[in-house]
Amino acid sequence: MYVTLSEKLYLAEGSCRTVYQHPSADNLCIKVNHNPDKDRNITEIVFFKNHRKQPLDFISHYEGTIDTNLGKGVVTEIVKDHDGSVSKSLEDYIRDGVLSIEQALAYVMDLQKQVLTYGVLLHDDGIQNILMRKEVDGSLTPVLIDGFGPRDMSLKAITRMLLRPLAKHKSKQVVKGMMKRTTMMEG
Repeated sequence: MYVTLSEKLYLAEGSCRTVYQHPSADNLCIKVNHNPDKDRNITEIVFFKNHRKQPLDFISHYEGTIDTNLGKGVVTEIVKDHDGSVSKSLEDYIRDGVLSIEQALAYVMDLQKQVLTYGVLLHDDGIQNILMRKEVDGSLTPVLIDGFGPRDMSLKAITRMLLRPLAKHKSKQVVKGMMKRTTMMEG
C-alpha cells in the first residue's frame, strides 16, 4: 500500500522522525525518518519483531510498515483516551498541575516494572514519550510511544536488546533519567 502524506496530516516531530496522521485510519499514525543518519524506523521494526510474542500493552501497538511519498513509514496506534481524544504526555500532566511529582514518579516506576518484566530495552529518558491514556473510570495508564528498542543498529545496541539482562541494566539507567527529568519539573 502507498499513501500520500502532507502538512495537514502532521502530528509531531522528534530528532529523527516526523509523525503524521494516517490518511485513512484515524486511530493510526505513520512515523517517517527525516534524519538520514539515524534510521529509527528500522530499529523500531527490529524491536517489534524481537518482542512479537509478548503482550506489550505499555507500548503503542505496531501495525507494520507502509510506503509513503516521504519514504517508508512505521505504522503504530495513536494512543487515545476513552473519549477518543489523543492522550497527553506525562510531561503535559505535570506541567498542567494535574499530577504531582510524586504521582508522576509512581507512574514511571509502574512503567519500569513492566519494562523489566519483559526485558524491554529503553534508550530515551524523555517523559514526553510517555502518554497517559485516560480510562473510563478516570485512571491513567502510561504508554510508551518512542524511546524503546535499540538506539541504532550497532552491535552493542543490538546485543543489549537481544540479551535481556543487558537490556534490563540499560533500561534501569534510562528510567533513572526519566525520574530525574520528572523531579526537575517541580516548582
